Amino acid sequence: MPELREDPWTGRWVLIAAERSQRPHDGGSRAHAAWTRSSAPQAAGRSCPFCPGHEEKTPPETFRAGAADLERLEGSADVGAEPPGEGPWQVRVVPNLYPMVRSEVGPEPLSWGGRARVPAFGMHEVIIETPEHQTPFQQLSLEDRRLILAVLRQRLAAHYQDKRLEQVILFKNWGKEAGASLEHPHGQLVALPWVPPAIRRELVRSREHHRETGRCLLCTIVEEELEDGSRVVAADEAMVLLAPFASGSPYEVWLVPRRHGARFEASSEAEREALARWLGWLLERVEGLLGPVAYNWVLHTAPRVGRGFLEGEALEQGYHWHLEFRPRVSTPAGFEWGAGVDVNVVAPEQAAAWLRETAKEAGMGARPAPPPAR
Repeated sequence: MPELREDPWTGRWVLIAAERSQRPHDGGSRAHAAWTRSSAPQAAGRSCPFCPGHEEKTPPETFRAGAADLERLEGSADVGAEPPGEGPWQVRVVPNLYPMVRSEVGPEPLSWGGRARVPAFGMHEVIIETPEHQTPFQQLSLEDRRLILAVLRQRLAAHYQDKRLEQVILFKNWGKEAGASLEHPHGQLVALPWVPPAIRRELVRSREHHRETGRCLLCTIVEEELEDGSRVVAADEAMVLLAPFASGSPYEVWLVPRRHGARFEASSEAEREALARWLGWLLERVEGLLGPVAYNWVLHTAPRVGRGFLEGEALEQGYHWHLEFRPRVSTPAGFEWGAGVDVNVVAPEQAAAWLRETAKEAGMGARPAPPPAR
């Protein structure tokens, strides 16, 4: 039977309607395919602005890091103040050539309601993850993945030193159907002077739960999911991977650190290493189950101050950073748009079970340990 579920983390409502996965289709995969690897990657990269040797095709870089910079970035107490690396780059950060927001316009006060209209102030950066044109995240070495996360942490901390900014959104689009326009692996960062609605909902729910219980809402959810077990995809001492109770799309998975922490920039080196391992592991498992598939992930971290929603010590105690992953398996249609309610044709319990089974087939066990470093 279809179920209407409320997400305890955000308060959104989702329809779990597994029978709709049996609808007829006009051929083709139900999953949106990711980039297909070319047999001639050098030719594919000749016109790519993100490939080495084409640095002049992007705006002047704001940060770069080479393999030798990982230890420096991981060991920094004030990572936001770390200068760019020198020499050949492994990860490169540049302003987006077609930004959603612009830094050259000053932030102006927002007035909600009516027909408010102000310049869209903010920062929009592209994080070029690797010099290699067609190597996806899961095929990079563990050290390369850790360096990408270290650079994300550096950029997040650097932007939060700007008191004009309030929220930094870190995300990745992989595949055309996921919104990517270039196949060279890259993520993006958008820094805003306000808290966007999705994070605002999380802050409000976290505030209510913290006021009632004195505890973090996501910590409570993770404890309950571990006790139930049906939606846990994998877990170790540092990280829990779960298919959320009210998953908004098929095979949605959250990667949540076990230790409470509001801010990714304040995460431990062990947590970031676990995230690098588990994210690569998850991408391999999803591809093993669905084939090459387009996807998005978004890193949810606390705002700089949280003004008006969750602030001060309550913000540090009540919010919990995590990464949300969604493969592009289905396309939202008229009902989702008109009702504002997601429809998920794969129940999270089934998705978690299939991902665990895929892990077993790969010899990882029902509660697999992280894959070994390459």
